[in-house]
Amino acid sequence: MPARFADSDYGIPGLVAPVSVLKETAVHSIWEQERDQQRFDVTNVAYVCATRAEVRLHVVIDVEKPEWRGEEWPGTVGRSMARGIEDALGCDLTSGPYISEGFDRSGPLERQVSSDDMEACSIPGFAFHGIPTEMITGQNRDLDRPVLGAMDRKTFGTAVHAQLARIQKSSDLKQVLGQPWPWSRYRKSDWEEVLDAVQEAVKHPAMKAWFDGSGEVHNERELVGIERTIVRPDRVVFQENHVDVIDFKTGIDPSDKERKKHEGQVRQYMTAIAQRDARKVRGFVYYCSSGECAEVAPV
Repeated sequence: MPARFADSDYGIPGLVAPVSVLKETAVHSIWEQERDQQRFDVTNVAYVCATRAEVRLHVVIDVEKPEWRGEEWPGTVGRSMARGIEDALGCDLTSGPYISEGFDRSGPLERQVSSDDMEACSIPGFAFHGIPTEMITGQNRDLDRPVLGAMDRKTFGTAVHAQLARIQKSSDLKQVLGQPWPWSRYRKSDWEEVLDAVQEAVKHPAMKAWFDGSGEVHNERELVGIERTIVRPDRVVFQENHVDVIDFKTGIDPSDKERKKHEGQVRQYMTAIAQRDARKVRGFVYYCSSGECAEVAPV
């Protein structure tokens, strides 16, 4: 235990001694402070470990030696987490692996864990993914077995917008299409749909003039709206005599009400630009699912 004591105690910069000895000395309070700080640090480490997972979290604990039950303060992060899990869920970790119920965003690998691998108990709301032996021994890489659920429309739209924002001109498309599959966030089939939507948007005849390299392009540029609010159009192209604002929509079969809302958003972008630029401002909404490019009436 590194610590600096007063000369009246020991007059040395540090001390190594059994806990039973420390309890009988004047430095016991310092030892308790150090112990409490270490517990706090351990808790922080466990918190960081548990909250940084993007795909799934594996908590691997040696349940053959459940020391955490008899210790006043578990001596390791694993034991602390084990007791925390048992206390929170009222379960017995020694009774076997657990798997959650209704965990639709992430399952126990791509194949179900068979009874030959393990017998899984079930606790609602608690996710324990059974790991086959070959996975632990490195025979199959976790990288090869993403277990994400299907991408919803909102996530799809966010992914499409993110890739379109990387494209200044059509020649940039090759780099976007050639980037590695982000396996930790999307299923491969969903990622391929995202790239297809991006490619169709860039190569669509109606979009050609905005991706040919002419004009000054700003993607996801923040502007101050007429009500002093921050707005961020998807794509703004400044030409010599006019400015074009393009907004991408990935929804399927938008209703008339949704279309009016989209037009209102683009008109707000147009107004923000018109306040600061004397050139004519035009607005467009491009619907990725149908390939329709609708022009918005001028302000």
